[in-house]
Amino acid sequence: MRRWLTLLAWVWLASATAAAEEVTLTPAANPVASGLPRYGINLGGQSAWGAEQLLANILGNPGFEATLERSMVIVGQVGPHSFSEDESWLKREEGFWQGARGEILSGALAGRSFTVSDYRAHPAGKSADYFTDTPLIGLQPGDALSVLAPASAGRPARWWSEGAVGLQAGGRPVSPGQHFVRLDARSGPSARLNSYIDTLPRAGRLLPVSGAWHLSFWIRSADAQPAKLRVRFAREGESRFIDQEISASTQWQRVDIPFHGTETSSGNGSLGFSLSLDRGAVDIDDIYLGERDPGPGGFRQAVVATLRALHPGQLRDWQGQLGDTADNRFAADEARRPVRYRPGEGEIFQTYGAQQVIALAAAIDATPWLVLPSTLSHSEARRFGELLRSAVDHEKVAKIIVEFGNENWNPLFRPGGIPQPRTHAFVASRSFAALRAGFIGNGRGPQLISLLNARQGDWPALDSLHEQASPGSRLAIAPYFSFRMDSQQTLAQMLADAFVRPDNAEFRRMAEWTRRNQQPLAAYELNFHTTEGDALSALRNALVSGASSGPALASRLLAGSLSGLQEQAVYALAGYDAFTAKGDTTRLFGVTHNLATPAQFRPSGRALQLLNQVAGGNLHALNCQGAACPRLLAGLFIKPEGRSYALINGNPQAVTMRLPGACEKSPPRLSLLDGSDPWRETPN
Repeated sequence: MRRWLTLLAWVWLASATAAAEEVTLTPAANPVASGLPRYGINLGGQSAWGAEQLLANILGNPGFEATLERSMVIVGQVGPHSFSEDESWLKREEGFWQGARGEILSGALAGRSFTVSDYRAHPAGKSADYFTDTPLIGLQPGDALSVLAPASAGRPARWWSEGAVGLQAGGRPVSPGQHFVRLDARSGPSARLNSYIDTLPRAGRLLPVSGAWHLSFWIRSADAQPAKLRVRFAREGESRFIDQEISASTQWQRVDIPFHGTETSSGNGSLGFSLSLDRGAVDIDDIYLGERDPGPGGFRQAVVATLRALHPGQLRDWQGQLGDTADNRFAADEARRPVRYRPGEGEIFQTYGAQQVIALAAAIDATPWLVLPSTLSHSEARRFGELLRSAVDHEKVAKIIVEFGNENWNPLFRPGGIPQPRTHAFVASRSFAALRAGFIGNGRGPQLISLLNARQGDWPALDSLHEQASPGSRLAIAPYFSFRMDSQQTLAQMLADAFVRPDNAEFRRMAEWTRRNQQPLAAYELNFHTTEGDALSALRNALVSGASSGPALASRLLAGSLSGLQEQAVYALAGYDAFTAKGDTTRLFGVTHNLATPAQFRPSGRALQLLNQVAGGNLHALNCQGAACPRLLAGLFIKPEGRSYALINGNPQAVTMRLPGACEKSPPRLSLLDGSDPWRETPN
């Protein structure tokens, strides 16, 4: 059988005159883990500005649907006909939740539904009161419940509008959606809809318009008079791709405008798309602007090609969907409503659908990993299971992972999460039971793995969740590292801390927990998280995206596998940069810095790509003999197609590694990721 040898080398203080150490590596007889999958990736949320421009249709809310408003409430105080929230910062404006449908998710009244008859906001520093249509006798402080506001019209989210622009209920007769948008210039100034894309000036051009593109939408005049709509799509200060007038009749008609782009990834200027009307009124629905031939699931071809190059074992879908509904998660693009689960104008998410993730995962040979909205009612959780089963059967997926919410412990996600472990486990168990009932309604099918998330390092909380969780559910953590970099720290010190071995205290505790509970952990997110501290940007970037970052991340992944982690999903596929605590930026969190063209990997992405060439199967630790062993990490993967090694050198000098028997049948194939120069950002 053919043997593969992958060497990931981090020699962050390498010197041409340094003498090479020599070590001998021999595999342990028994595997430390069996049936390991390849390492996964978080797909991340869709954006219209940074590197996360994932979908072929570059316009958000293309069906002009009303925003879905839903949140988790943890009860603070209880009155005869009311209850209050436990956190004052979550309150909305006066009357916001009036008419909302609610369901109690935990406690003695779990499963009880109600309607919010009134919602009264209090002054700053105090929570709001929810009044219900019926007394909720037995409701207790700490109980979890969700509230779903009735749909309201208004202006379409994810669009910028001028003049008389508003959503109209009813939908186009043959559209899957429930709304369309009306531009009305009959009694006032012109009406206009705008969308701005690729708007991160410091990054340059992240979304070149190249090759065959297509614009399509539906239009009609809103009264008996014909109207003309001006349609424009252009790069600011540069290319103009579309600029024409479209006549609208009183009947719905489809407009199709094919065009061809010749842009490269060099250049600047945002993309602007506009629909404007000077006279009359027009209705518009179901708009598409993007590549003529989308990839699987409706994603851009560059996204699909990049993922195929990474060959991840799992594709995790986390994009802020905590307040979503089951039907909306599986709705068609034109019918999917934007979602908001926490206060703030900038908190409205336009998500891609669960079925799109499943189709993409199937196309790249990865296991789909979905985040179940934690606010779902019991009946919705069952509905989610039914829709999930239909989607995985259609794509012929053999395994699916479903995680209950995202970071329930994290205050940032409190408007859609349940931080108390006992309540968290109770609600998750009910939701998973309902989901499984819907999933297996058509008979036994693909494997379904259910996960609960917990805070990394909070072992009492993990123990509590494990004790309370329903049989068959596992726990997931997020082993981020290198959280802080201060100006007095050297790059060498930070890199030394980033590189780990399984005998590190953190990983030793993972291994102990796994052995004690006879259950592997998963890592739902993993990467550098160096956003704290006052270090200069250049120094911080050398740590998180320099050449040494790839082998450092690889050491975390391999050490995790050797310590009881099963699935591990790196965060995230794309991300040009992120803001730090001091207000500047750092090159996190993407393993690619852009998706203008496929496989634009940072060293972390190249490390993940190389690891996935060898990972999977049974993992054996390698016993090491030699002076350089304390800063060396090695593993042997045994799969049906043969053996492969992952070797990571964290020493300040080159190391000669002897692998007895590795070459006895045929010469190995060697891949090397050189991390010797931490200031170099291009993988070598």
